Amino acid sequence: MSNPEPGLNRSRRWHRPAIIGLVVALLLAVIAMLIFAPLGSGDDDAEVEILAPGTDAPDPVPAPSETATGTAPAGTAASE
Repeated sequence: MSNPEPGLNRSRRWHRPAIIGLVVALLLAVIAMLIFAPLGSGDDDAEVEILAPGTDAPDPVPAPSETATGTAPAGTAASE
């Protein structure tokens, strides 16, 4: 695309705020990278212990076959 206006000085003046904004944004991004990049680095030499899920925990709900058979809870119609 070509510039529809022949005045280059006028075009430079109109685009100056946008160019300054881009430069400021790039500078802020570089500063943020320099500040926050060291925070993400961890100790890579530390050994990580991977544990299998435990099987020694009690079941939260007992299976129906493990409950007492033939008795109903007190206060129900079957226990009267």
